[in-house]
Amino acid sequence: LRFDESLQPLVLDAQGLRLKDLPKPLPSDDEALAAEASARFKQLKKDAKATATLQLQRLERALVTQRRWRAQEFRLFYVQHPLMRHLAARLVWGVYTEAGALSTAFRVAEDFSLADAQDQAYALPDEALVGIAHPLELPPALRTAFGQVFGDYEILQPFKQLSRETHALSAEEADGASLTRFARKQVATGSALGLTQRDWRANVGDNAHVDSLSKPLAPDLWVELQLEPGWSSFAPLDEPTQRLPELRLCASDAHPAWTQLPPIVLSELLREIELLPAVKA
Repeated sequence: LRFDESLQPLVLDAQGLRLKDLPKPLPSDDEALAAEASARFKQLKKDAKATATLQLQRLERALVTQRRWRAQEFRLFYVQHPLMRHLAARLVWGVYTEAGALSTAFRVAEDFSLADAQDQAYALPDEALVGIAHPLELPPALRTAFGQVFGDYEILQPFKQLSRETHALSAEEADGASLTRFARKQVATGSALGLTQRDWRANVGDNAHVDSLSKPLAPDLWVELQLEPGWSSFAPLDEPTQRLPELRLCASDAHPAWTQLPPIVLSELLREIELLPAVKA
């Protein structure tokens, strides 16, 4: 039994070939044990699906928010964990200085040892800070090297990491607090509502009308995405589509500029909106 990139269990035969399901019991098999095994496997698939939904979201959030673990925690929660180790082996992990800079990167190999970008054994220092490496942190040569290793071993990632879309400001956008790059984009109201599952909040005004979404970035810093025509809190889907005229950076006691955001924070923010599917009017 193995797990794929989505934590779905795979059954392999004695030669390592993948089977569609558990093999059917033979006449010589114990009927009661076979039935028990089948029931256990069905429950395992059900449990793995529920766990995967939560853990894949949590891991991608850790990438976006730049979550860090000490080496001992990383070994305990990922390398030694009987389920999470299968996801850990499909990601590139970074080692960070106390100041937050990436110093090197590694992966969890098939035997759950650690390996570097040249597929050589890597010894993780006991006091190291470990996180899921963002592509903006990886030098191009290191990113290419890990991509080659993952390709050679046919390792599929559980979500986009090495191939993740990245975004930056244009020269014209750099000094302001307002972006209009999405002004010509029109999205389904349901897609815009989906942002509320990703830390965005609906701003409800008079008559329960929502005309913008906001997302906190820091205690006194947030962004607002304007919506036209917006929707009623009581029946949001009565308005089938939304335009996105402006994305504004806001602060409680200052005049912020986009350039003050770290590149990863900015890139992930723009990525969320860029990935909303466009629809025709």
